[in-house]
Amino acid sequence: PAAPTHYLRRMFAAVSFVPRGATASAPMREALTAEERLAASRASSSFASPGEESNNAMAEDLDVARLKISDDALEDDEVAAGALSMARADAMLGAFDGVLRDEGDNDDDDGDDDEDRDALQLQPTDIVFVAIAHDDDAPHGDVGVFEPGDGGGPPNVYVHHDFLLSAPPLCCDFVGTAPGGYAGAAPASDPAAAGVAGRAFAAIGTFETAVEIWDLDVIDAAEPACVLGGEETVTVAMDDDDDDDDDVDEPSSTKKKKKKKDKKAAKKEEKRKRAAAAVPGANYAERVRLKKESHRSSVLCVEWNRTATNLLATGSADETVRLWDVSTARCVATYDTLHSDKVQALAWHRKEPHVLLTGGYDQRCVVSDVRGKSDGMLSMPLSADVESCCWDIGNDSCFYASSEDGVVYCFDMRRTKSAMAVVQAHDRATTCVVSALCARGALGGGGGGGGDMASVLVTASTDKTVRVWDANALASAGSSSAAERGRGKKAAASAASASSAMLLRVTPKVGAVLSVGTCSDDGRLLVVGGSKGVSVVDLTAAHAEAKAAVSQADNGGSSSSDDDSDSDGDGDGEM
Repeated sequence: PAAPTHYLRRMFAAVSFVPRGATASAPMREALTAEERLAASRASSSFASPGEESNNAMAEDLDVARLKISDDALEDDEVAAGALSMARADAMLGAFDGVLRDEGDNDDDDGDDDEDRDALQLQPTDIVFVAIAHDDDAPHGDVGVFEPGDGGGPPNVYVHHDFLLSAPPLCCDFVGTAPGGYAGAAPASDPAAAGVAGRAFAAIGTFETAVEIWDLDVIDAAEPACVLGGEETVTVAMDDDDDDDDDVDEPSSTKKKKKKKDKKAAKKEEKRKRAAAAVPGANYAERVRLKKESHRSSVLCVEWNRTATNLLATGSADETVRLWDVSTARCVATYDTLHSDKVQALAWHRKEPHVLLTGGYDQRCVVSDVRGKSDGMLSMPLSADVESCCWDIGNDSCFYASSEDGVVYCFDMRRTKSAMAVVQAHDRATTCVVSALCARGALGGGGGGGGDMASVLVTASTDKTVRVWDANALASAGSSSAAERGRGKKAAASAASASSAMLLRVTPKVGAVLSVGTCSDDGRLLVVGGSKGVSVVDLTAAHAEAKAAVSQADNGGSSSSDDDSDSDGDGDGEM
């Protein structure tokens, strides 16, 4: 039987493909700092023999040392001892490298290390993706690999490595710019080598207020390469008139608010100076608070700008959109008037790097020019909360949006009175909408546009299906209902009337579909994340299976049952 192209583990909130060639072919390992190596050396002093019990205990101490080193635990005389201790630490880390990676005791078997390195080596044909798991016990991100099986073998999907997150994740996107201040990692084959800045990162928004940026080339990473926003710990002098309101950075637009904000900032700065100078009689305390530039609630959406590669946009339940300069790890702009409710989706224009599309729970899509503070250039209403949005890859003036009631809208910025097309794409919430170019042969010659590539729209839903639509035919099917909607009638083209525009219906068998990513390197492939797992869908294979099922049904045979009642099993494709 063919190898599965999916794995079922838990809920995956979001997925994203990594461009081919962005990741390093050989894995990297997080480089330990001098303090971490010294702490590891100190940990070794309590073990007298290389027995299994000692090895396991040492591994635990080293793991703790890698995760967090307390500065006050490093006494000056210990640091001065330096050279000998560092040498002992390096030797120890090398000896117990296998223990640290939970690969067993390989002290007498160097061949196993070589095999492990070979297993982690990425091949030129491998396609990498990121999938973030919403696990309350251990939220994490998976760096997955899809092996196409072009060499005659079956396709396969496996987890290359993973990393633990600080909070349950909600969204992710690939980032191709190294964050400011990140020193990189060392090659796994040479842990002593100088740091190498990565080229492949993932920006992950969580239930907390921070955005974590992880280096996808690093195995056994203990912490992200960079954190945007979130909390910080500060030492403050406590006065009788001190209150928590000083720590809240509310957006302000008037001179009066700005003046009040400046006075508060000056007051806090004075407290910090007093604390640093150890003013006699003052009371001091460590306070955990949100950074000034941080979101104030969960980060619901994130997208990297593929043109202006230093920009990252995030949307939050705090009703704001923030722009980050990844190269400096700083927030450069905050937009708090675009939406009046949670910001659920956003998308950068493919050719105009300053144009940003956002969608929120206020049932609106807004097109903004981020070069200036404004309320948006264009605002378009929907019938329900916005779930997803994207720009049309075949028409720079058009964009799509999906809503909680299963409707998909097509808007043209040149026609601002109403939607160009409105289609009831799914019976349940349409959680994801993606415009893509697909190889025409993969869909049996369907798809909009000319040439070898077809312009298609991919939609996904909590009804457990992924559907691929002819973009041009979908607009035509929904145009009449859009006209009725413009005249005040609540109408949308039904799934039945739009069936002529649907090229393929796939059941990836991952439960309710929450996220879909398209592969820019191979137009046949989709990565699908759902409530029960992750699947990589080959549209060519899915179309062939669907065609065979229809042919079998026409010949009097039985076909597979519908997907809506399915709750297990492997993925297949069907019309």
